Amino acid sequence: MKTMKEQLQQWLKVNGKPDFIAIKPKAEKPPQRKQETLTDREWKEPMGIGRDRFKRHRGSIRRK
Repeated sequence: MKTMKEQLQQWLKVNGKPDFIAIKPKAEKPPQRKQETLTDREWKEPMGIGRDRFKRHRGSIRRK
């Protein structure tokens, strides 16, 4: 006695692929993105830490 799977394979060989069975291709998974890790320097740069600060002193602009 054959299993159901073997019977189906034999039937498909004889009759071909039926039209009423729609075999859908598997959807591709999007690739996993790597988490971005920032160093302390990269965190401080957009915040403006370490940049020169200027102030006005008697009409001229000076670095603080």
